[in-house]
Amino acid sequence: MPTVTDILASGGKPVLLICTSGSAGAHYLPALIEAHETGTGLMVITADRPPELRECSSGQTIDQHRLFGHYTDWYHELALPELEEGLFAYLRQTIRQGWQRAQEGPVHLNAPFRDPLAPLPDGGAAGAFATQIDEEFWAVPDLPIETNGLRLVHQVTTNRGLIIAGPTTEPDQAAYARRIYELARSTGWPILADALSPARHHAPSDVTVVSFYDLILRNRTLARDLTPRYVLGLETWPTSKILREWLSQCLAEILMVSPRPGSRDAVHGRTREITAPVDALEFTGKASQDQSYRQAWADAQR
Repeated sequence: MPTVTDILASGGKPVLLICTSGSAGAHYLPALIEAHETGTGLMVITADRPPELRECSSGQTIDQHRLFGHYTDWYHELALPELEEGLFAYLRQTIRQGWQRAQEGPVHLNAPFRDPLAPLPDGGAAGAFATQIDEEFWAVPDLPIETNGLRLVHQVTTNRGLIIAGPTTEPDQAAYARRIYELARSTGWPILADALSPARHHAPSDVTVVSFYDLILRNRTLARDLTPRYVLGLETWPTSKILREWLSQCLAEILMVSPRPGSRDAVHGRTREITAPVDALEFTGKASQDQSYRQAWADAQR
């Protein structure tokens, strides 16, 4: 059983503990308590039986939901695994969030599996699928971020960028909107604003604010031609299902920024998430002189 000394000896990175289902995970409780009390990084992944084999006296099965109580800083039960890219995107985001939270304290992921367990003859299906889920798929976007007071340094290397302003309860709505407009001016990017974002209601003439994105993206040609390379998401995604499906398919690099902790990326993209207010963001460099992408959105909006 690892102690706090063992964890600190790992070079400051969280230690990963993995065990089978049933009472095996209970043996990790002392380590979780120590990590919780000292704020030391620890991630525990407990295998589990599927839902249909719980509460029916099946072997090696106990109630593992929140097994460690309040001694974990974050808990999540993973979905049952399938060879489906959307589920792997969900797994990528969840593991990334767990690892980030485990930097400062213990995290518990419960992982149910359904029989029959791999490896199994499948006619090469798993091998073919593995060619799609390569190292690039798992990599966190290498976005140029400095965290000295959380300063975002971006040289605006593409004109095909979007600012997507989600709903917010920010008390000073006008000031919040002005800050988003400053980001739009410094990047040259259009703003897609949710109905509950103040960015939609105070727009100056030199900033492109798009409110009809749901209708625009129903046009397949426009949806293809307007695909971005970079997306800055603020707060959370708008409620539009069309927009979320489009974002999940566009393969853009995504930076998600919200003052509230926790994951806000419901599309499970290649996303880096930062907990910070919009006032903390700063873009450096000059906006691209090529305004064709912003103009294409303005034309579609008009």
